[in-house]
Amino acid sequence: MSRPTLLRPGLQARLALVFLAMTTTLLVGTLGIFYAQTSHVFRQQLREQLKALAGTAALMVDANEHTRVRSESDPTYQRFHALFRRMREANPSIGYIYTMRQDPSGTWHYLIDSAKPGDPAHSAFDEAYTGTGTDSMDRALARPAADRKFSTDAFGTWLSGFAPIKDQTGSTVAIVGVDMNAAEVLQEERRLLEIALAILVAGLAFALAISVWVARILTKPISQLVEGTRKVSAGDLTIRVPAARKDELGDLARSFNAMIGAIETHREELKESERMTQELATARKIQQAMLPAEAPSDEAVNIDFYLETSTEVGGDYFDFLPLDKNQLALVIGDVTGHGVPAALLMAVIKSCLHTQVLTDFRVTNVMSIANNILHQSSFERRFMTFFYSILDTETGRLTYANAGHPYPFHYRSEHRTVEMLEMASYPLGVRPTLRVKEQEVTMEPGDVLVFYSDGIIEAQNGQGQEFGFERMEQLILQHGHLSAEALKTKLLKTWQQHVYEGTRPLDYQAIKSDRADDDITIVVVKYAPARKVLEV
Repeated sequence: MSRPTLLRPGLQARLALVFLAMTTTLLVGTLGIFYAQTSHVFRQQLREQLKALAGTAALMVDANEHTRVRSESDPTYQRFHALFRRMREANPSIGYIYTMRQDPSGTWHYLIDSAKPGDPAHSAFDEAYTGTGTDSMDRALARPAADRKFSTDAFGTWLSGFAPIKDQTGSTVAIVGVDMNAAEVLQEERRLLEIALAILVAGLAFALAISVWVARILTKPISQLVEGTRKVSAGDLTIRVPAARKDELGDLARSFNAMIGAIETHREELKESERMTQELATARKIQQAMLPAEAPSDEAVNIDFYLETSTEVGGDYFDFLPLDKNQLALVIGDVTGHGVPAALLMAVIKSCLHTQVLTDFRVTNVMSIANNILHQSSFERRFMTFFYSILDTETGRLTYANAGHPYPFHYRSEHRTVEMLEMASYPLGVRPTLRVKEQEVTMEPGDVLVFYSDGIIEAQNGQGQEFGFERMEQLILQHGHLSAEALKTKLLKTWQQHVYEGTRPLDYQAIKSDRADDDITIVVVKYAPARKVLEV
């Protein structure tokens, strides 16, 4: 067991640091807000005072006399200069008072300045203003205004306020500017900052003491839990930790003790689950091996297929069985339900089918034998929809019978139409005997058969709309001229877009179990005896 060090502090030290950091953050934030608000109030008061002083000075300036001033030697200039100096002496916080006007080009010029000629801060009559930031001056043409920020120069830190000088008609002929020394405000802000820092230091010292005390209280039961966890990890399931506390830590200790008692049970359940998972994986491999791995290599037909189970194993079944010369059995079925029972019945039917076609592969005979086998084997009264057909690859004649399976689609290339091979009958296993009447249809070169399971049709999108027969039929009508592989890919892609609409790729498995909770199978058979080039 490693011991706490300066580089790796223990839980108690870390908790103390966390509490201290939280308290520090709270103190700094509170004091920061207090300082900012107080500073804002001080500065806002200074701005209001500046606007009031500028407004008072503007009222004391006669606009007509001010307009007649032409130079610093003008008696009117001297009178206003003396007025400004008296105002400055009456309010020591005022640095300078002056008037300004704006020429047609927008440039501001000094007119009358309270500073004496020869003073470094004196601005000569009609001297252009070269400083930055004229927003307050521009706003003062209409009403009193003040700078929002302090400005600092060689003579100190200032805040300026301005007010309009208006004639009898209400037109602004100039503005009065008042520069106030902001040293007092800055000094007051520094004093507030010192007070805030003193409170922060005292608060941190108190927080440190509280943090250490709280950390000690919390870490004792946690240390007991840590020790118990170490013993459990070593294989000791007899360990129990004290659980006398009535707070959350006591609840945690009781939960820990209950967890230890359940670990052994969960361990056995996990072993059983792993065994079942392995067995299901093996069953999936066996079932996949029972289904066709590739389409038959008959030059007269172009076949492609797709099957996906909703669980590890499923009840959908399809097959291609070469019979006599130029004859190929096309089979598709769907056992009710999912999982292992459905897969076992599917295996029974496959075994029966492969055995029966060796002796008598006639449609009615195969359907009858398959029904008898399924009826005798299904102890839970499971049924199976089943479509069995024989295609003569030389003549294109398809002989078939259907036991409750969704009707296959027949695309006729010459007329570009889609028909369904309709035939009503009970599914296999419903009754002890099954009577079906075989039917025939002739396929012309380029015709397509599309077999499918109901999992395709009944799959829903996010709005609860099924994929449906009509959508399937329209897709086959539009793309029936394609090869079997291309048509299968188009059908499957459109189906996936419908089911997974509005989802992300990582959601597919969860969405599929909700919207398409059945096995899905597609088999596309294109009759092409002339070996014509297929459009992809």
